[in-house]
Amino acid sequence: MSRVLVAVLLACALASCAVPPAPDAASPDTDDRPALSFTDWTGETELFAELRALVVGEDSALAAHVTRLSDFSALADGVVVAVLERSDGGVERFEVAVASPSGIFRPIIRPSRAGPAELRVEIRAPGIDVVHVLGDVDVFEDHAAARAAIPAEPDPAGRITFLKEQQWVVPFATTI
Repeated sequence: MSRVLVAVLLACALASCAVPPAPDAASPDTDDRPALSFTDWTGETELFAELRALVVGEDSALAAHVTRLSDFSALADGVVVAVLERSDGGVERFEVAVASPSGIFRPIIRPSRAGPAELRVEIRAPGIDVVHVLGDVDVFEDHAAARAAIPAEPDPAGRITFLKEQQWVVPFATTI
């Protein structure tokens, strides 16, 4: 019981001095597209992913935070592929094989056409071959269409931020 209490107190202490994540290199501060985020688990990995709303012909860096569930550590090596699959069978794949920093893979998604698509993330590494199905997303014609379709959500009061980068360096685990 005391170990759980110590872990919770440590998590709260770290969260109180959280540093906001660095701006996405592919999305300058002037990028007014809404942000999207997803969390998904398989038997081997946890994926927390965030990106800007998808717009035809524009880069959206998918920040894929990948955690090995065997030891709740950051995945250091492997290949991460962001996949957009259309209902007509069209598929666009965006791959990266370098985590920077460890645990965060940033495939750049640049959709070629507007419309709905299923977004999934494939992860291949030693001992891991999984697919995270994140669900349906829209690819918009322009920023205005993205802003109109995805309203900004206010930060909930009392929210405690505990970044993956913080979780990976302490004995911390999540369960579903």
